[in-house]
Amino acid sequence: MTIAATNERRAVYEEIKRIERDNKGAIITDGYLRLEAVLASGAANTLSAIAFNVLTNSGTSQRQSEQRLQPSDAFYIERVGLFYGWQSAASVTSTQTDLQTFPNGAVFGAANVAPLRGVSSGRLNITVNSVEYMRALDVLSLQYVSTAQKGVAPSVGDLWEASAFDLDAFLYRLTPTIRLNGGSTNEITINFGEPQAFTAAAGETLTAVLYLKGWLAQNCGRFNPLQR
Repeated sequence: MTIAATNERRAVYEEIKRIERDNKGAIITDGYLRLEAVLASGAANTLSAIAFNVLTNSGTSQRQSEQRLQPSDAFYIERVGLFYGWQSAASVTSTQTDLQTFPNGAVFGAANVAPLRGVSSGRLNITVNSVEYMRALDVLSLQYVSTAQKGVAPSVGDLWEASAFDLDAFLYRLTPTIRLNGGSTNEITINFGEPQAFTAAAGETLTAVLYLKGWLAQNCGRFNPLQR
């Protein structure tokens, strides 16, 4: 059954249903992916790029807080955000980590501010089956600094403990034309202009978290209608 689109999101939903019409058993719903990459853990680490594992069966073991794409599914990216996580001790799990929206020296330590700014100067690339759908989105567009930040003292009491968290404000909106396909090779990277040296002491872990909101197309990973 087709329902007349009464708003932009409904129109997008109907268009995705039309695109996926040849994938039998397709179920289209709102969804998200949370892809994480360790920048440093227990020691210094120098990187020239960040590579995110997209699929549940690719790369390193999936962290507890990650939400990767199942090989049987597809995902249309509508909004994207970049966050940083800091596990201050080995007893702190990834699911217990507050996400920060900018290189916050009060959280990550002064030594990590400059290299994290180097990440912000990078570019986001997305490739599916050797087709480069996003060549260079400036990562600086993904950075958001709210008026309430850790490290800014209020009029009374201790330091402010967190940014005012507003996920809608933190995510950069894209036209949902990029389709990640579970049955394909998906490459999502952030490339820097120069190597960046990240630091973490014993028990500490610094992560980059790429948060994608959009449309999950269940049972659509077998056939990619955008690459006929």
